[in-house]
Amino acid sequence: LLAQAGFPVPKGFCITTRAFRESVSTGQVGAVVIPPHLQEAILAAYRQARITVAVVRSSAIEEDRPEASWAGVYPTTLHVITGQELLAAIEKCFRSLYGNSASLYRKHIGNGGKPGNLGMAVLVQETVDADAAGVLFTMNPLTGNRREMCINAVPGIGEPLLSGEVT
Repeated sequence: LLAQAGFPVPKGFCITTRAFRESVSTGQVGAVVIPPHLQEAILAAYRQARITVAVVRSSAIEEDRPEASWAGVYPTTLHVITGQELLAAIEKCFRSLYGNSASLYRKHIGNGGKPGNLGMAVLVQETVDADAAGVLFTMNPLTGNRREMCINAVPGIGEPLLSGEVT
């Protein structure tokens, strides 16, 4: 929508929850291996996007609910340049769904710490030299009002905000 409205939007692509499910080993919870056919597809998308320096961000299905803020629970990897760095950052995002931080936070919000039938998508986006960066919520996360938008931003590339270090 932003690109259609004429706003500059960094190049990028998304690794879907389907790819996540194909990469999670059924033998051991939290074991992740991206299958060769997905590795090839991801690297082809990376080359096609012509991204010089990437940021790799997690996006779990359970995030951004009215009763919970997952900022800082799942990783963001900055300054990704090579294909191997890209695949490693994606696997890190996938594994984090089963990590200690996510499990503790699930316990905190009352679902026993178990991930259940969840999924993780990953956004690969070009890094831009930013004066300020942040997150746009297309509905007010505090009230649930879909007619209000909310922007949280900080100076620079936004890592302190995305990691939960600052609000």
